[in-house]
Amino acid sequence: MMIPPSSSKRVGSNQPAAFRSTSDVTEKTEEGEPSIKRLCKDFRLLKSPSKAGLPVRCSSTGDIPVGKDCRGQISGTRAAVYAAPNLPVVPKSPTSDLPLYKVVSVMEQKGSVVLTVQSLTAPAATIRTCVLRGFWVQTSVVTGDQVVIIGSFDEQHECIIDDNHNFLILHPDTLISPTLIGGAGYCKRKALLQEMIRSETTMEMFVGTLVHDLMQRTAVAISRVARTNGGQPTESSAEILTGLLRDPRYRQDMYTLELTTEEITKIASSFLPNIEKWAWTEFRKAGLVIADIEEWIWSPRYGVKGRVDMTLSAAGRIVPLEIKTGKESWATSHTGQVLLYTLLLSEKHGQSISEGILYYTKTGGYRTINAEQEHLGALIQMRNDISNYLKRCHFLDGKAVMNLPGPINSQHACSMCSLSTTCSLFYKTVEEPQKLRVLPDDHYMHTMVREKVAHLQQLHLDYFERWMVMMYMEVQNGQKNTSVLDLWLKRDVVAEEGKPGNGVGGLRLIETRQTPNLQLCYVLTSLTPSTVALNAGDLILLREDTSAGLVVDLCTINSIEKEPTLRLELQADRFFQNPRLQNRMFRIDKYVYSASSMSGSYDGLMKIMEGDEKADRIRRLFLQKEPPRQDTKVSKQQILDAKSLLKPLSKEQQTAVVKCMMVVDYIFLDTKNCPGSSDFISTLIAILRKCNQTVLLVSSNNGTIDDILRPLKRDRSTHKILRLGPAARIHVDLKENCPESLASQGTFEEFSTAVRDAEIVATTNGTHRQPGLMHREFDVCLVNEASLMLQPSVFGFLLLAKRFIFAGDSTKKPHCRCAAAVDMGMEESLMAAMEATAVAAGSWAVI
Repeated sequence: MMIPPSSSKRVGSNQPAAFRSTSDVTEKTEEGEPSIKRLCKDFRLLKSPSKAGLPVRCSSTGDIPVGKDCRGQISGTRAAVYAAPNLPVVPKSPTSDLPLYKVVSVMEQKGSVVLTVQSLTAPAATIRTCVLRGFWVQTSVVTGDQVVIIGSFDEQHECIIDDNHNFLILHPDTLISPTLIGGAGYCKRKALLQEMIRSETTMEMFVGTLVHDLMQRTAVAISRVARTNGGQPTESSAEILTGLLRDPRYRQDMYTLELTTEEITKIASSFLPNIEKWAWTEFRKAGLVIADIEEWIWSPRYGVKGRVDMTLSAAGRIVPLEIKTGKESWATSHTGQVLLYTLLLSEKHGQSISEGILYYTKTGGYRTINAEQEHLGALIQMRNDISNYLKRCHFLDGKAVMNLPGPINSQHACSMCSLSTTCSLFYKTVEEPQKLRVLPDDHYMHTMVREKVAHLQQLHLDYFERWMVMMYMEVQNGQKNTSVLDLWLKRDVVAEEGKPGNGVGGLRLIETRQTPNLQLCYVLTSLTPSTVALNAGDLILLREDTSAGLVVDLCTINSIEKEPTLRLELQADRFFQNPRLQNRMFRIDKYVYSASSMSGSYDGLMKIMEGDEKADRIRRLFLQKEPPRQDTKVSKQQILDAKSLLKPLSKEQQTAVVKCMMVVDYIFLDTKNCPGSSDFISTLIAILRKCNQTVLLVSSNNGTIDDILRPLKRDRSTHKILRLGPAARIHVDLKENCPESLASQGTFEEFSTAVRDAEIVATTNGTHRQPGLMHREFDVCLVNEASLMLQPSVFGFLLLAKRFIFAGDSTKKPHCRCAAAVDMGMEESLMAAMEATAVAAGSWAVI
């Protein structure tokens, strides 16, 4: 039972936290510099382009994309109309009326940069002028760029942006998280690489997520009774923690990290005294309530998207609260997040929000962070800089090459960085040979390259460079064809082509409820049927069906019925129900983040470049193409055990199965003459199980996986099956075999045993970093539909097994949209690349 503290001492003021003003932005970081102010100072000290020896911005050379050559002349400057200084600008127009412009020309003039811009949203294509001064002259903007201008134009159609007035948002269709913007202050290169490559779950990440959830739920419970005499929450914080540790999401992470319930309970419980003290103190204050938790904000106006840990409200005034679980540092990466949330909430709620709260659960320290124009401007400039790296690339010999920030020079930080292999490989294979970046001789990157790359041959480095280029070009091509701005500008490209659209409006919220894993579920309906191109398992944006189109949530479709009327069940990754959502109309739009579709391939490519024995074996077999090995015979007992399963197969299939039983390295099965290949693969797995082989099944399609597993499941006494993937995309017959279902039943120890002892584990080739694949080594990795997969997407799974069986139709290939990547060989699957070697070694069979 939580006992309300009798008193609480706060240093500085007795005012509510949401309205206290402190000077914490001048606090010193560990490096001895003011956090946010150091960032502002860095921008102010930047020289003008001409003085810094940089190229004139209207040049059509250098980084791309560059539009047409600069044109038009600007004669002089005029008096500007300024926004109110030192306050975030609160837009008066809805989000759909974006002040979106295309840059027509860029000219440098008398210590300023003059942009000629053309409106992309106004009824008339008005030509206007935007003058950049102060640190804004360092904005790397070129002809053809899209920008949002936050500020007023005078009668001469001119707006001035300087250190104290107005903002310029570059590439507003690239929405960047405050976490990334804040974290880029130390190593921008790492921040960018983390956007591409899926990171492993660490202890710090897990504890951080759990404690966030624990504080949010505890705060909600205490806020409901804090102002009642002797009132106690219906559920104590300790009981909330016990309930969270039964959540399937946390149980899977606990399995990954090999934690026991007792260990994580002890760790998380140490945060509870500070959490309870804060909640009892703050929610006893008159009028302070929780307005929202994990509130989504997507803002093309500022080019930022994020989730606010907790949104507080007092007398109608909104204040964001950012929760941190690490040491009390008040670093730029932390205070910067809070400042950006004030900007985003100002837009969403239509009021000037000039402060936010930063709270450290480990120590109980918290302060009010004040937003000032120069601090926000510095963060927006950091955001613009990141967007340029994400949006633009180098062109070398007709190939698009990723444009990464330069590496920091720190032995301490780089030696402990989880992305050091990727970072050094990119420098070695791309930046150094092409002279994109020249580092001094004493730079730590040279030492890191020697340590991380010494075991690799030039063949390996060439393979890495080629696939990095191809995958990057494919991602860039996908981002070129889809824009998040389409959602706000009411453009549905699919619908315009005469096909079912990816979004639908006119939806009414009829019910909200909690799922068994304590998450929020929305039920929405419309009065008419729909042909919308959405399916269960799709990721969608839930938005208000208004001109502003405010994002409510990012959800997964649990179920969808399109006739006789449209009915959807959506699951959100949060528990708090916002009461403001009642009696409103909504729309949903499919959300596709093209970079995420390539994360498994990036990850697989990185893994085989490491220096361990398993990665070395993969490189020898599939990059150096060493001949595969096979046993010369199969035991008589294995044939007898499989006899009943072999009998219905054709002669060619029987021969192929026997070859699979003799594999030491790998075999390819060409299924071009086998129309019922799923049935054959199912039989093959059953035979492997008869031989006591554990099997990892990887396929490119969820439906194909389920077709293979369902016959196997009928023999319940023989096969222990684990079906990985989102439950919404798994066939109803196999849902009880997915981790989410297993983790929600029984004890954590029973769940761990079920995962660890699974004999057949099946997944798509999205990523090998799944809890169900941790701490396992399989006898066989069976890659089905191998001809449809990109080469690197397979490697991560191969590292988890001793032997490999590839099955696929050799007449088919992966589908890539970027013509330049296709010309470089991106559509050559591992099956196609290895055919000659496999045939010569007798490790190829046609069935």
